[in-house]
Amino acid sequence: MTKLRWFLLAFSVLVLPTARPAQAVTTVAEPAVAMVSFLAGSARIQRSGRLKKVALFDPLRVGDVLVSQHDSNVVIGFANGTRYRLHGDFRAVIAADGLQPKRGEIEALETVSAMPDLLPLAADTARSASAGAVPLRHNTSDLFKLYPATGDALPATGAVLRFTAIPGIEHYRVEVQNRDGYTILSLQTLQPKVDVSPGVLEAGASYHWQVRTLDSDLPSMAISASFRTLDTAEIRERQALLRQTASNHAGADLILVLAALDRHLGLRREACLGLQRAASLQPAAQSIARARLRFACPGLGL
Repeated sequence: MTKLRWFLLAFSVLVLPTARPAQAVTTVAEPAVAMVSFLAGSARIQRSGRLKKVALFDPLRVGDVLVSQHDSNVVIGFANGTRYRLHGDFRAVIAADGLQPKRGEIEALETVSAMPDLLPLAADTARSASAGAVPLRHNTSDLFKLYPATGDALPATGAVLRFTAIPGIEHYRVEVQNRDGYTILSLQTLQPKVDVSPGVLEAGASYHWQVRTLDSDLPSMAISASFRTLDTAEIRERQALLRQTASNHAGADLILVLAALDRHLGLRREACLGLQRAASLQPAAQSIARARLRFACPGLGL
């Protein structure tokens, strides 16, 4: 090997950059632009070359292809408020601002004033309350459940606190504290429901509440949870959509948009009542029954 070749070899080793190990590429999912706000029958989403079954409240992204070869009825709501109904045998592509029909019947519906967060709703939405301080033979949270539970929300005006009464116990102490730890409500009750007077709770605030048994001949039991109240912007958003669903002619698809918004806001009871109302209009829609389980409605007695 000549001196020039030795020099070039040494130069390449000492100076030229060496190859670096390949780094993993993180793929960021495209944000959702639409949501399945009603589903009767069967449909599928084609995404990245794969087909998956459509579920109620599924998020949809740009480029997704919605396909059905059955007698299906699907409503798609977009973030800009536009909505479309697809019937029967159809094929349509999700675009940023609407549907691109490829096959089948597509109907434009009334726009809505508000759309819920289009990220996927959690599959398991059940929330458990904090257990009381007294050791018991049974799980306290199984004996009397609270609503709102930790993570739920209430409107500041018209708020109602609910809990499950324990057989054999008549008297309960209900207390609510603000985020600074000050007790703003304390009362004794025989009923497992407390209507909070106007002015006690403020909009857009966080609270902690507790229920304690008071019967003197039994060990005291307590359970507590934290909740928040809707802020003024959330109240306006929800009221605008409520006005659209107040009519007796409002369809199940529009009622389900409100239910999804309520669940997103943390109004779990209101969301379940919305699902109940939608199911009464569309009793054959199994997607609504499955959504009730996802929203943990049976645990609320709804």
